[in-house]
Amino acid sequence: MDFPAVLLRWDDAESSSPSPNPTKHLSVAGKAGIGIGVTMGVLLGFLIGFSLFYFKRRRTHVAARDQEPSQEHQLLHYGHSGSIQKNAHSPSAHHHHWSSVLLDSWFYESIAVCFSIASFIAIFCTLLVYNQQKTPKLPSGLTLNTVVSILATCSKSSLLYIVGECIGQLRWISFGRYSKPLSDVQAYDSASRGPWGSLIMLLKDKGYSLASLGALVTVLGLLFDPFVQQILTYPVREVTQNSSAASIQQSRYIIPDPTLGSGMSTGFFDAANAGIWTDNFDLEPKCPSGDCTWPLFQSVELCTKCQDVTSSAKIQGCQTSSFNMSSRQDQTISCNISLPQLSPYEGSISLSYETMQGIKPVTEMVIPEKVVWVGHSLPLVQTLSNKTIGGVENPLLVIAQAEFSLPASEMVESPGKQFFPGTNLGLSNVTECVLSLCSRTYNVSVSSGQSSIRVEKEDFGNFYFKPLNGTTCWKPSSSPYMNSTSEYALVDYSYRVDTDNFAFCGAHASVYQDALPFPGEKAWTFSDTIPYWILETTENITSSEIKKVFESGLETTLSNIAAAVSKYARDMSGIIVSGQVTTSESYVSVHWPWLILPALLLLLGVVLLVSTGTLNRCRKTSLWKSSVLPLIYHGLEKDSFDGENGYESMSKMESSASETRVKLGLPDTENRLMLIEDERGPGISIMGSSVGNLDAKSTAHAVIERQRMTRRYSSVW
Repeated sequence: MDFPAVLLRWDDAESSSPSPNPTKHLSVAGKAGIGIGVTMGVLLGFLIGFSLFYFKRRRTHVAARDQEPSQEHQLLHYGHSGSIQKNAHSPSAHHHHWSSVLLDSWFYESIAVCFSIASFIAIFCTLLVYNQQKTPKLPSGLTLNTVVSILATCSKSSLLYIVGECIGQLRWISFGRYSKPLSDVQAYDSASRGPWGSLIMLLKDKGYSLASLGALVTVLGLLFDPFVQQILTYPVREVTQNSSAASIQQSRYIIPDPTLGSGMSTGFFDAANAGIWTDNFDLEPKCPSGDCTWPLFQSVELCTKCQDVTSSAKIQGCQTSSFNMSSRQDQTISCNISLPQLSPYEGSISLSYETMQGIKPVTEMVIPEKVVWVGHSLPLVQTLSNKTIGGVENPLLVIAQAEFSLPASEMVESPGKQFFPGTNLGLSNVTECVLSLCSRTYNVSVSSGQSSIRVEKEDFGNFYFKPLNGTTCWKPSSSPYMNSTSEYALVDYSYRVDTDNFAFCGAHASVYQDALPFPGEKAWTFSDTIPYWILETTENITSSEIKKVFESGLETTLSNIAAAVSKYARDMSGIIVSGQVTTSESYVSVHWPWLILPALLLLLGVVLLVSTGTLNRCRKTSLWKSSVLPLIYHGLEKDSFDGENGYESMSKMESSASETRVKLGLPDTENRLMLIEDERGPGISIMGSSVGNLDAKSTAHAVIERQRMTRRYSSVW
């Protein structure tokens, strides 16, 4: 049997591209929005689930209660005749069912506490996301303080609503168990409405009841908003960030002009010539803020390295005594300078005669004073000799300068003294300078607008020959050689560049040498006038460029030329190194301890709600909370009034209320719960009294009365 071929393939986990992180590029506002959205989503899901569960349970409980023979009818039968007929399917019954679900429960308070907690969590998430971040610019001119203030107001308002309802319910719980002064009804009501009433309750109750906890939360709630506002501050800090605005030029190769092949461009020549006359060719970092830093970076440049070689220089020839003064003919003798590993300077001393009519013939002797020449040029050969000059292996060019010396007596006019110039010619100073390609590692920074440019490392690299192209190549010491099979950026047939490794081909020494004004010299001119030799004041110099070299010094001039050519290379490459900009910015600083009090108040509010609900369930008190309707439907019994017409003023009512002790119970003449004046001691309590089922009796009566009122309003509508 033939089985189909199955190809199995394993992908290396390291070779596979990593999955992008979708949240990596989210803004701070996006993260805050996600945090708040998740919080609200969890809250919404919890509320929906809680509501469905509660409605189902409540509906089952109400339906079962309506179908069973009510014990309330039996307990209240003493005050009513006949039977009460119920229609569970009538519109009024349906309306009563939903009212019972919403009003005869802690449903609204549960939603409020969840909303308060969610708002507080939203504050926490917002602060957590924006902490230590740049001060945000929100749409429509909103500020972070505004957002936090709105959320804090939502949390605080919901919390105070919960506390007010709990204090209102604790009023009925307390009156249902003990007889209390009638004025406490007003005290509880005031405490449920605001901080002043709560403060009065704290002073009166002194923390002996659960209502004091609610009063404490209400009073401390005054500090909720100020504490939240203290959480945020906006200090200023120095921030460093990557920015293309902080830029500096970089060169990865030096090619005189790729369009001219092995020739020399006008721009390259102008750059070298500018180095003779000016000296402003440093790196120019661009930093708009005045404070920037750059990472260490390499740049291919032209570098110089000079040393004094006077001790190893030797004069060859230069013997003016060998002139035949009697011949009266122009004569020349050699005057050379030799240096180890360098080509010698080949100069001369000349003697000439000039005859003018009627004047004695004048003899002139020209003796070199300062000379400069190219002592070494990198040959275009397949195998280099690995010559090291001035600490550089196979340098591109080596320039030497020598200064001759004459005794003081021969340098000035000496009237009355006959002497012969050049008899004591010597060397006072000899300098050799390497001019070669190099790789510099720069450390650049800008502080308070002042640039700091340091060369951390200078590598003269290696030259090598490529037979395939017949050209000389260069690379840094740590870079690989450019082989013949690799593909590199082709600038010209003779020019190939490997920008990744700072290597390139086309480093011809002849191009650089042609751009320099060397060789050149400055000479003394002596004339034999009657009766002695004198030094003429007229300068005898090769060119103005050589004159500038002698005035500035060879080392300074070559440094300027190298800097000018390096700047030309950076301008031609167009490569930019981006740095980091340091700017001052305000940021969000969150002081978390200020959040402790709001969190504690929220926790106390939750504890108060749970405790009140649990206590109310244990004592089976009607759930009236802070509603004013119970005072209308279940007010004082008629016998509690003394019949006097003196209750129009608040002072009279307050005085009477403080002396009257009442409790919630069933009066003898009414079939509804009322505040009964307690003149007989403990009295009857609906909170689990010795009568046993009296609480059920009062509850049944309340249900019957509610149904009677419902039928009455239904008949009207």
